[in-house]
Amino acid sequence: MDYKDDRKKLIKMYRDNIKQIKDYDERRSFLHKSTIECEFGSTMIFAFPAYIAMVLLTGTVLATSIPVGLIPLISVGGSLVIGNLCVGVLDKISGTDKEIKAITRNKTQKEILKEKMECSIEINQYKARNRIIKGIINKIDHEKEIIEGLSNKYNIVAKNDDRSKDEIKKDIHSLEDTLDSKYNELDATTTKQTLQKKFWKYRGNDKGKIRKMEIMISSIIWPFVGGAIPVALFNSLSTTLASFDGVMSLFAPAIIGAVAASTIGVKYQDDKLKVFNELNDNLGDNKLDFVSDNGVLEDSLKLSKEVEKCEEKIVDLECKFYNEKCIYDSVGDLTSECSSKDEFGSTVIDLSYLDELSKENTSTKKENSKVKRKSKTNK
Repeated sequence: MDYKDDRKKLIKMYRDNIKQIKDYDERRSFLHKSTIECEFGSTMIFAFPAYIAMVLLTGTVLATSIPVGLIPLISVGGSLVIGNLCVGVLDKISGTDKEIKAITRNKTQKEILKEKMECSIEINQYKARNRIIKGIINKIDHEKEIIEGLSNKYNIVAKNDDRSKDEIKKDIHSLEDTLDSKYNELDATTTKQTLQKKFWKYRGNDKGKIRKMEIMISSIIWPFVGGAIPVALFNSLSTTLASFDGVMSLFAPAIIGAVAASTIGVKYQDDKLKVFNELNDNLGDNKLDFVSDNGVLEDSLKLSKEVEKCEEKIVDLECKFYNEKCIYDSVGDLTSECSSKDEFGSTVIDLSYLDELSKENTSTKKENSKVKRKSKTNK
């Protein structure tokens, strides 16, 4: 076996994985921009300066020409409308609106959240594989440097192997089975780590309810405060509260915020919880359990160590696999009896699907998933 050729294949796979990561990251970015939390956050960035302008405008120019009771609605509602318009204009200018619509067309918020999370999982799995590739290259390079250094001083001969060719081949197949198992373990642990990082707030029986209550309370308080500020600055609150119309107009932003939170914000949290439960249940026996707040940090550190340990084990196995194939080649002519692909399948060291991988169109999630499944099957 020619290590130089194998090293080139590893480097090519590393670069192909980087391309996959970029594709998934771009898709995840478009999906994120179409989520309610991102749209609301972007709107608020532009709405705040508009709100300040509205407060000054209603308190000076319009104060004498409009009822005091309308000031809260104009200042709060008007600023949100302006903020939303600004976001829409920027998306059109940047050209991302067409891409976002193409990716999210006919999809619910739950489906968008799930696909976004799946992109994050795929990205982390590809990153893990790239760390493994770097580990394989570094370890084999280091071993070869040691051998070359010693060969300058001593006569180095290959160690005799008493195994027959059939025994070596059997050991190679056994290594393949072990590698398949370790890669599956790595994928499961990486998925758990990603879910833990993104959904730790939902890992508890009552945490979903607490999250909903937080949204409801903030959706009532902040609109009320925002509406009361301009009235308090330029008018008398007692005068406003003296009439029923004044009271209703003052509390109108809070009422609207509560309704919006009930119909949009709370449902959005329900969707996030459902996505977490679905992806977590897909892990079967490996799924995350409910934990208390004190267990979140402990679980995060534990999962990080598990991923690191699994990657190190795979690097050792892959290097051993490479050495075993070298021994097999030295026993007899491998290519004269069977091809490397037909005899042992594809591994990180010898991946025949790399050329196909580079040609795959990753413009959609479905196509990306096909490539990834093929990659995992061939490990």
